[in-house]
Amino acid sequence: MTSYSHEQRLVIAREIGDRGGEATAFANLGKAYYGLNDPSHAIELYEQQLTIAREIGAPHIEAHGLYGKAAAIYVLGDKQQAIRLLEIMLRIYQQIEAPEAEEAEARLSLWKDDLLHTRVSGKSQWSLSLKEALRMAWTIFRFLRKTLRKP
Repeated sequence: MTSYSHEQRLVIAREIGDRGGEATAFANLGKAYYGLNDPSHAIELYEQQLTIAREIGAPHIEAHGLYGKAAAIYVLGDKQQAIRLLEIMLRIYQQIEAPEAEEAEARLSLWKDDLLHTRVSGKSQWSLSLKEALRMAWTIFRFLRKTLRKP
């Protein structure tokens, strides 16, 4: 979907009073602007999503917004703030027993490792993309194994 269609969805959600749809539209716009390499604008949109999610008591939507905002902040270089947001997101996922908790935990671990590596070496470890890919693959494998075993 283009940002135009997300903007249309936002307008429609507002017209019909669908606050959840409004929050989702802000999330999708945030993703679009993040993808267009405009993380600052993405943060503004995620903040609007977070406000609505909290107002309507939608922790799952709030957690998604925290991740989007954290990713944008991480890209802008404030790794500590991004990690703090991911920690909040992880607590929310754990409280609501969301399946995303395991993936969130893996992402948090990667970001903490990257922050530590950056402090020690002065360079980000994202150049070690094979290591990240293997960790994420292992996380996905464990998640799928756990999910597929459920009756």
